[in-house]
Amino acid sequence: MLEQFEGHNVSLIGVSTDSFYSHNAWFADREIFPNEITHPVVADTNHALSKAFGVLKCDLGVSYRGTIIVDDEGIVRSTTVTDLSAGRSPGEVLRTIQALQSGGLCGVDWKSGDDFVA
Repeated sequence: MLEQFEGHNVSLIGVSTDSFYSHNAWFADREIFPNEITHPVVADTNHALSKAFGVLKCDLGVSYRGTIIVDDEGIVRSTTVTDLSAGRSPGEVLRTIQALQSGGLCGVDWKSGDDFVA
């Protein structure tokens, strides 16, 4: 799906409280990750990023599932945080990026090419 993000002037970066070595083991398992991970993944073992974005679950030392979209001026444009058991949708992240870059007011189910609300 990474190719669908191309042309939107974005950089995708994953962050996990797992170590570099854990990432290597996870990403090599083709049952869990059938496709190669093609974006960088930061090992946030000191929890600095997780704390900075307010997604650290302190009692377990892990992060909630957060998606943070930051613009090229360093301004957070969108934040979505879910509990540990809820996965994220790359398609919804892409739709949100497209909406943020569209220049119009986008409805909840807006997709690129749809009319704006106003």
